[in-house]
Amino acid sequence: DRFSDLDPKINKDWVKDYDKIRIYNPALPEVRERIGDIVKDIITKYAVDGIHIDDYFYPSPGSYTSLNDEEEYKKYGAGYASIAAFRKGNIDKAVEKIYKVIVENKPEVVFSVSPTGNNDYNVNSLYADATKWCREGWVDILIPQLYYATGSTESSFNSRLNWWSLNTQKAVLMVGHGLYKFGDETAGSQFQTTSELLQQFKYTRANAKVQGGVMYSAKYYEENKLGIIDVLKNQLYNNLSLIPFSGRKVAPEPTKITNIILNGSMIRWDVVGNVRTVIYKITDNKGAIVGITADKRFTLPEKGNYCLTVLNEDNVESDISNIISYK
Repeated sequence: DRFSDLDPKINKDWVKDYDKIRIYNPALPEVRERIGDIVKDIITKYAVDGIHIDDYFYPSPGSYTSLNDEEEYKKYGAGYASIAAFRKGNIDKAVEKIYKVIVENKPEVVFSVSPTGNNDYNVNSLYADATKWCREGWVDILIPQLYYATGSTESSFNSRLNWWSLNTQKAVLMVGHGLYKFGDETAGSQFQTTSELLQQFKYTRANAKVQGGVMYSAKYYEENKLGIIDVLKNQLYNNLSLIPFSGRKVAPEPTKITNIILNGSMIRWDVVGNVRTVIYKITDNKGAIVGITADKRFTLPEKGNYCLTVLNEDNVESDISNIISYK
């Protein structure tokens, strides 16, 4: 039995075997229901902040000679103009199902997706219409895999970044960086120097739509080829920052701090609820975070002007306090 290695909880009629991969068959309503049940199990039994899915939708063309789904199209494809539209519709339904399960069971959980950086490939080869999911509000954070070098071509990091920034609609845009390519001799000359990552961050930080970056993948932190992790630590991520709000507001709105007491370099204040306080140092009308604390006191690191905000469990930030001058 070719399904002898299949977990007994999985109905063998729910999976499809191809040349190089076995997948849940996304055309089946029962499969989409099971995916929803799995997500519900995770978010209700465990204290997770989010649900994330990668670029696994229909298999990549190199994994099969035929998708062999004509029977499913005949049974479920009414209303679709083509089998390609049917496939996209199946993935749409699966993504929407995950979103609805989250909203109905634990709306504070954030839903993110990381499609490939080439949206034509997503739509035409994987049948994943990520821009539609953003438009419909089914995805909270989109993290396209921009595993390309910077340059002037249409397939460069900066060109694809600009495209995604214009097409992610309601979703928060974060960028997937190809950390694994740095120091890999097969990845091209630009990935043989850490300056490429600095250039990528220059583009992302100049783009107002981008709210953060994600490094692929964690296992390359230990390798630290070219000293790329030192660049992340000492040049790119050397300052404290906040995770931006995304998803649905569930926790009580944070209220502005009004009762700050300054005693030498020590400040004290009162806050209520499961919140944290963010301390900013103000220089030239710009704020830099010097502390994020669940305490109600903080020692200012140096003389200058400061202000405070309150951050709730949803990462929603309050209005700023009045300026405190430590002289």
